[in-house]
Amino acid sequence: MKNVIDLVKPCNKCGAQDRSKTGLCRPCASAYSAKHYADGKGAEVKKRIVQQGPRLVLGHGVSSKGLYAAIVDSKRTREDILWRNMLIRCYSIAEHKRYPTYLGCEASAGFKDFQVFAEWCQGQVGFSKTEFVLDKDILLAGNKVYGEDTCVFLPREVNGLLIGSDAKRGAHPIGVTAHKDGGYVSSCNMFGLKTYLGYFPTVVMAFAAYKTAKEAHIKVVAEQWKDQIDPRAYAALMSYEILITD
Repeated sequence: MKNVIDLVKPCNKCGAQDRSKTGLCRPCASAYSAKHYADGKGAEVKKRIVQQGPRLVLGHGVSSKGLYAAIVDSKRTREDILWRNMLIRCYSIAEHKRYPTYLGCEASAGFKDFQVFAEWCQGQVGFSKTEFVLDKDILLAGNKVYGEDTCVFLPREVNGLLIGSDAKRGAHPIGVTAHKDGGYVSSCNMFGLKTYLGYFPTVVMAFAAYKTAKEAHIKVVAEQWKDQIDPRAYAALMSYEILITD
């Protein structure tokens, strides 16, 4: 059996009588590893990461670091949840298959950056209320861009008034269904209840009844929320028009 002393060999760098299989003692091995990372392959990896930039969310969103946190106490913040849901509507193929109305939607250059979006949220009426949702349509009809000048927060009740049901209503205008006798029935959902508006001989007449009832209902709801929503949203609701092509 070899003497233990015979197994201890000097460090190839400093000569200390204690080295590992690498030929260096622990202090010298640690110093070499640190230098290797800083000046060798480690630096190359770091450089490559910097060149590639931050990882994008859904290929577009920049989860930037800054004043606003995305996660607090292991839970995603309201800002982050809103931001990611917006990106899903804009850039998720699966979401577009479920809800085709989101096809063609996009986020503005500013809204693609999490910190910019989070900062914008702080100054918006209704942001602090969890029952309010992000809306891109009320200020600009037919708008497809989520941006600083096109979005507001609306109560779910109000937002729901403006959502059509293309897949459910079929080929007829919103609020109109064909009757088995050949005419058309007009109805409108108001305060959670489906209200029958009448039977009409033509599609145009049935839609006109729906349009009148729906626009009046939107004004009533707008008045109820007037003091809690963005003034721009209130003005848009009061002048909101239902089109037969909606």
